[in-house]
Amino acid sequence: MSIRRSDSDPLVQLVWSRREIENYLCSRATLTAYAGASEPLPGPLEAYSRQQVMRESIEQISSAMDTLGRGSPWSSGAKVSDDFLTPLFVSYFQRLGLPNLMHKSNFHQLAKYVPEDEIDPEVTQKLDSIVEVAEGARSIGPT
Repeated sequence: MSIRRSDSDPLVQLVWSRREIENYLCSRATLTAYAGASEPLPGPLEAYSRQQVMRESIEQISSAMDTLGRGSPWSSGAKVSDDFLTPLFVSYFQRLGLPNLMHKSNFHQLAKYVPEDEIDPEVTQKLDSIVEVAEGARSIGPT
């Protein structure tokens, strides 16, 4: 969604439809891909094991969210950074016997694991809008 305060105001505000940016990064496929690609244990067997641990952690935390009335972590209105991803990575790394290597400030790292077919069209639209503004600024040049 975009908001323009008036027709004469060149400022256009873009608003995400989901609650927070992490909602666009949070999916079973993304989290499983992260687990398979992360480096705490070497080799393909260990990658499968990490993915299985991630699946178990996903089930544990999503079930806890449901029990606590917090809804689904896959909902666009969920506060996934605090209610799902933070406890998920605590559980995941505890199960691996490792310190938590994925804190809230690092959730952006999940972006590279989002499967291409799961990238929400809204993300592309917002990025295209940013490029459009940047190109417009270049065409105006320095003042």
